[in-house]
This record gives sequence, C-alpha cells and structure tokens, in this order.
Amino acid sequence: MMNKMLMLVVVLFTIACSNATLVNAKASAPVDVEFSVPDNIVPGEQVTTKIRFVAKTDLSQLKVYARAYSGITLNTGGDEEILVDVKSGGSHEIETSILLNEEQGSLAIYVTTTDSLGRIMHRNLLVPYGNAKAASLMKKSGVSPKGVTTSTTGEKQILVPAVVN
Repeated sequence: MMNKMLMLVVVLFTIACSNATLVNAKASAPVDVEFSVPDNIVPGEQVTTKIRFVAKTDLSQLKVYARAYSGITLNTGGDEEILVDVKSGGSHEIETSILLNEEQGSLAIYVTTTDSLGRIMHRNLLVPYGNAKAASLMKKSGVSPKGVTTSTTGEKQILVPAVVN
C-alpha cells in the first residue's frame, strides 16, 4: 500500500515538473512587434523606421528600446521607454533613423514586460536592413552573424531575425 502511494506521488510530481518546464521554455513577452523596412536600401543610405508594439494582454509595465546591432549606425531613436498599465490591444510606437554602413545590417529590438502578477518576460528580435538578397540570406539562416549580444543589464541574449512585413 505504501509503495503504491509513493509511486503515485512520484508520478504526479514528475508530470507537474515536466509541464512546468514545457510552459516556461516557450514563454515570450506577450507583445506583437510591427515594422516595415524599405526594399533594397544601399550602404550610405539613411532610413527612418517606425516600430509599433501591441500588447496581447494587460501589462503592469512595458519596456522597449533599440540598439544598433551590426552594419548600421543608429542616428536617432531607440532610447529606453517605459510605459505602465498598458491594456490589452494598447500600442506604442517608436521611430528610429539608421544609416546603413554595410550591404546588410540589423537593428536590435528589446522588449521586457511585467504582468499584474509580477512575472517578467522578454522578447528580442532583429530588424534587417540592406539589399533583398542579403536580407533573404539572413532570414534563412535563422540567426544573425553575431548571434549573441549583451543587454544593458549585462544579460547574454540570443537575437533571431524578424520577419519583415
């Protein structure tokens, strides 16, 4: 009788742990990021990009910022902005101006959310710039040439190219 009870406890514990691991492994900040980048810009060209963040759920806090990642210079925009009490469907837009220095470049977008229970989630992505062929190669590879970067808080982050609308 005691062995059956112990076995039941072990099985339930294993199921609980495995489900929690699966949920945590796929968690991402509940925010859609929308942007549009002109096709076939060339090195030396300056481009303005509007980046829109749309909350998928109510958030206590939404923090967004952008940084030059590779092949570009961030001329304006991208400063850290923190919004509080963002409702589901609520949106915020930032505008950046970049100078393309190489055939292809990337702007890193960082999103951090805090929900009403105090849970913090992150989402990072790259906005690709450059000629269509270079941007296509970057999207197919699944990772940027550098791959890993460090956030302003010192955390290591892996950036994955975004899909251009």
